[in-house]
Amino acid sequence: MTTHDKKSLIAALGGLLLGATVQANAETIRIAIDGSYAPFAVVDNEGQLQGFDVDIANALCEQMQADCEIVSQPWEGIISGLKVKKFDAIVSSISVTEERARAVDFSSHYYSNVLTLLGAKSLQLGALPRRCMAGMWELIALRSLANT
Repeated sequence: MTTHDKKSLIAALGGLLLGATVQANAETIRIAIDGSYAPFAVVDNEGQLQGFDVDIANALCEQMQADCEIVSQPWEGIISGLKVKKFDAIVSSISVTEERARAVDFSSHYYSNVLTLLGAKSLQLGALPRRCMAGMWELIALRSLANT
């Protein structure tokens, strides 16, 4: 999945972050974050990750009194990177799907949202049946073109 149409913001932290509190030898926990999904995570002008997911990761590390290294990982390789132990955990916008749930362990939600469409009143978005919502972006684009 290369788009960011994820329904819920979930941390795929697994047992490492929440279970063992960094093991007895106090290793550094490497946390991957997709840095292309502002305002949740973005790489700033100095090459540093900033945003909500970064704040969540830092708060988790502080709470666990753990040393953590936050690394930027493109979305396309974030789960596969976790599976090959390129990093220890993911804090990024990931919807739980059956396929992903078979591959990785998910924590509880730390954030959820409701997706809403906004448009000019003339679009009458509220009058459309729910089954039409899947093709809404195409409909909005067509109506916008017709009005230009």
